[in-house]
Amino acid sequence: MADHLDRLKTALADRYAIEREIGAGGMATVYLAEDLKLHRKVAVKVLRPDLAAVLGPERFLREIEVAAQLHHPHILPLHDSGEADGFLYYVMPFEEGQSLREKLAKEGELPVAEAVRLLRDVVDALAHAHEHGVVHRDIKPDNVMLSGRHALVTDFGVAKAVSEATGRQQLTTAGVALGTPAYMAPEQAVADPHIDHRADIYAVGVLAYELLTGRPPFTGTTPQMVLSAQVTEVPEPVTKHRETVSPAFAQLVMKCLEKKPADRWRSAEELLLQLEALATPSGGMTPTDTRPVEATSRPAPKRNLVFAAVAAVAAVALVAVAAAVLLNRDTAALADDRVLVGVFVNDTGDPSQDPLGKVIADWLSRGLHETGLVEVIDERNVSAGAGDRVGGDAGASRLRALARETGAGLIVIGNYYLTGDSLQLQGQILDSRDGSIIRAMGPLTASINSPQTAIGQLRDRMMGALANVVDPHFGAIAPGISPPKYEAYQEFVAGDEASGEGRWTEAIQYLEAAYRLDTTFVTAAVRAAVAYQNVGQCESVDSINVSLGARRNLIAPYERYYLERIVARCHADYQEHLRAAEEMMRRAPKSPFAKYLAGRSALWVNQVRYGLELMKELDPDQGELRVYYHHVKDDIALAYHMLGDYAGELAVVEGWERGTENPRKLRGQVRALAGLGRFEAAVTVAEQATSRAGAPPYWAADIVCLAGLELRTHGGSEQSSEMLENCVGTLQRRGVVDGDSTGYASRLANALYGLERLDDAESTYQLLRRLDPNSLTPLGRLGIIAAIEERTEEAVAFARELAEIDRPYVGGVPTFWRAKIAAALGDREDAVSLFRQAVAEGLSFWNINFGSPFHVDIDLEPLRGYAPFDEILKPEG
Repeated sequence: MADHLDRLKTALADRYAIEREIGAGGMATVYLAEDLKLHRKVAVKVLRPDLAAVLGPERFLREIEVAAQLHHPHILPLHDSGEADGFLYYVMPFEEGQSLREKLAKEGELPVAEAVRLLRDVVDALAHAHEHGVVHRDIKPDNVMLSGRHALVTDFGVAKAVSEATGRQQLTTAGVALGTPAYMAPEQAVADPHIDHRADIYAVGVLAYELLTGRPPFTGTTPQMVLSAQVTEVPEPVTKHRETVSPAFAQLVMKCLEKKPADRWRSAEELLLQLEALATPSGGMTPTDTRPVEATSRPAPKRNLVFAAVAAVAAVALVAVAAAVLLNRDTAALADDRVLVGVFVNDTGDPSQDPLGKVIADWLSRGLHETGLVEVIDERNVSAGAGDRVGGDAGASRLRALARETGAGLIVIGNYYLTGDSLQLQGQILDSRDGSIIRAMGPLTASINSPQTAIGQLRDRMMGALANVVDPHFGAIAPGISPPKYEAYQEFVAGDEASGEGRWTEAIQYLEAAYRLDTTFVTAAVRAAVAYQNVGQCESVDSINVSLGARRNLIAPYERYYLERIVARCHADYQEHLRAAEEMMRRAPKSPFAKYLAGRSALWVNQVRYGLELMKELDPDQGELRVYYHHVKDDIALAYHMLGDYAGELAVVEGWERGTENPRKLRGQVRALAGLGRFEAAVTVAEQATSRAGAPPYWAADIVCLAGLELRTHGGSEQSSEMLENCVGTLQRRGVVDGDSTGYASRLANALYGLERLDDAESTYQLLRRLDPNSLTPLGRLGIIAAIEERTEEAVAFARELAEIDRPYVGGVPTFWRAKIAAALGDREDAVSLFRQAVAEGLSFWNINFGSPFHVDIDLEPLRGYAPFDEILKPEG
């Protein structure tokens, strides 16, 4: 056994550090390990050696890849899989919580309400998997992990992968059962080759039976006895062992356990509806103190079982709604799955209590956003006057106008006031079409010094009330989570606002203060990591990531993937960067910001068409994206540019309605006009930047330098020289800005290099190397200049120095510079080989030179037209 473990450690040493065995089952042994690339704990599951020998890697890994495509809040994702030294393995997140089997071993039968809640999570996961053609085949308490109040189904597709890879005969020879006898449907027990999703429904019935009674319906001293009972015996009614189970719940369980698949629930989706009805017997989760207003209440839309047809109709409807919002902004275009959350009004008479209104709005916004079922618009992100909210009719009218502008069909509004020494909170859900009250809740009482309990109760009631308006499933997601300490949340809100305005250093101070005040408030630490990454302090990002290792169960899935995206960015793992962003998008499909991050991340790995498809659907003038309006427009324009569609890029720029002289818009105009061959027009736009008062530091120089590079690339050599001379002059006139001598020297050296003033450029790069010894640019450029001037040995020495660099967070950049030195030396084959290596090591395809991709890089000119190189740059996706 020790030799086996040592061999496994050696086989996976390049990616995972195996720590210890933490479990074993019929098909695999589970090890706790550290992911060496992303510095996170994972569970590495290694198939039994005899089973792996029967299977072989190719078919198994091909089949298990299907399971890797499942992304759902109640499915534990598959991170990785592979073969190493004969071991077949797959990797999943390590969850600190216990399994449902461990919970049953400690507690026996569970409370009925808890059983319903956990079963609903499991069936929700199955509905998603079945929709994608994946049958689990081994649902049992051992394969259900508990995370907080929720269940996560593990090992999705593994039993199916084994079955598809070998067939039952070989597995019987190997001594492996497909599934666990106590949970196997009759058709599984007799090895029916036509097993479908209804086998999982039978297993859910067994699971439900055990949760309610503490035992499965059939037991025996041998697996054969249990399998025989599954086929031939009728289970005893669940109420014989648990009289308190309601008739409706008992009927649900026993219908799952029907011998014939056709007599069970037709689908997991149908079963899910039944469980939701049990969880919300009155048709929703409306709290007892919620007052429906009959004149304006509306029935909750029912979930349609014919999912595909509804999806097609919904897609057409969504396009129509979007068009109406953009063109008319009328009430007919308002969407009931778009909610505007207003800052709560301070009616205490004490101005020092004003921040509480933002805290309440923020907590409600985040709770609703985490469900992924609605698009949440925080008033603070779309209105400069959000901090000056007033109550009464004037305040409601102002929010209705803002809702119409942003397309929100629903408004969450509220206020707080004092009664004696107690704080009273109350909230309402309004129909933004006419301002009528759909639901009202409260008042909830709290201490003026500790209002977080009441805020948490208000959040839960608000989610419950919205269940009747948006979706019956909505109110059951993530209730019961209390806010952090009020003082911590105040710091967090201030930090979040600073982040939204790009004041990252200030944001870090607030966010770290929030986490110090309440170390259970892990979201503050995640957002501090985001801020650190934006100022290039990846050491701090890693430190936060490691420190949160034991607290990951406190991180909501959306925030967890946000952290993973940031960590991946620091480590130049851009495929993981994109995957994490896609997970954010799946967790919050109504969030434009999540979709924007996914689209933006796609550009980094050259999946330009995919990224553009995601981003061009966005309306940056609505909702949470309004804060990022110029960024979104610029990134969409850049995607068109990377595809060579300069007319499409110009159309985006010309539709830039806000901030018509924003530097990002000027940059897009320069790129597009140069690409279209309109050289003089590009020059005119670039020159506007040099005369623009109040521009950010170096923006003018950056834009005219960019113009020089774009014009050179697209054939405007004369205008290119003019722009680069203009860039040098602009820099020299303005000099060092805010003491940033490194930024100044870097820009000046690059402009001189573009003008081919190599002596001046070389001396400036030498200065830059002294100013910033860690910068790779001067090292690379000095090597290229030596190669151009045929100082071959010196150029090779610089390349060798780059090859010896071994420090974190540089990705493939040193290898990229080596590739460019090789190109300057005339060795195109070696240059392309090194370029491929750089991409494999984490070289981004985006944002290389002043916001433009590789095609304007002067150093790559010797490789243009060389087919192997051009193939690498060809956009994917």
